Amino acid sequence: MLCRIVRDPALECADPTGGEPATVVHLARRGRGMRLSRKKERRREDARMGLKTVERLGDLLTLFTVARPEWSLAEVTRELGVPRSTAHGLLVSVAAIGLLHPVGRGRYRLGPRITELNAVRMRRRDVREAAVGVLHSLTAETGETSNLGVLVGSAVLYLDSVPGHHHVSVTGAHPGTRVAAARTAIGKVLLAHQAEPRVTLTEERAAEVLAGTGLQRREAEAIRRDGIGYDLGDVSPEIRCLAAPIRDEVGTVVAAVSISTTSARFARHHDRLAEHLKEAAIALSERLRSDHA
Repeated sequence: MLCRIVRDPALECADPTGGEPATVVHLARRGRGMRLSRKKERRREDARMGLKTVERLGDLLTLFTVARPEWSLAEVTRELGVPRSTAHGLLVSVAAIGLLHPVGRGRYRLGPRITELNAVRMRRRDVREAAVGVLHSLTAETGETSNLGVLVGSAVLYLDSVPGHHHVSVTGAHPGTRVAAARTAIGKVLLAHQAEPRVTLTEERAAEVLAGTGLQRREAEAIRRDGIGYDLGDVSPEIRCLAAPIRDEVGTVVAAVSISTTSARFARHHDRLAEHLKEAAIALSERLRSDHA
């Protein structure tokens, strides 16, 4: 090995055959390792800060109660045990997204977004409560497992299920289970209506929404036209599901009801199952409208 002096001015051992100097290679690798280590540490720190912010948000919202619905910056600072600047930043940020509302004199109350979120929560509870009798009737009429679900992001959240009476029945999803929407009959129905062109959703934007769901345009159009969607073995090759939309008092699709059966019974009794399913969806939609009348 030959040694030469370089500008930095470290000694670098050069290979006379023209290969990379050993010292440079070693230092370069060590430098890359240090950069990767710093990146990982920054990611960990970002994750810790994000978690801390969420915890502080929870602590902040917990302060607001029926007995004490209004808080000032000084009171929040003292109660949370954080610097005044931190409390101020938290209050301003949370107010910006509508979870809090400034009422003057540096005081805050719960904001309008809280009301909207509670309405969503109540609506889901209303759908489930209204569906209990309908699901049991649907299972009694068909002998098949019936299910109720809503769309949460790109997944179906199952709210309820009534098991079928056949010797060989399909086990429904347990309440609280989430499944990728595009793989389920309920999910396909909800995605198709979510991407339906309307006054507040242009055809161009509706096409963009649909493209991000994994549901084909032709299938979405068929679901909206026929009022029914299918899982023809997407989740399991021996299982078939059909679903129909549930509409609220203003006609918006807020949930869907489905029947789960075996592929053999689906082939023999499709028309009868589809008829009972549509009747159940209509009955549940009417029940929701009457509850909000």
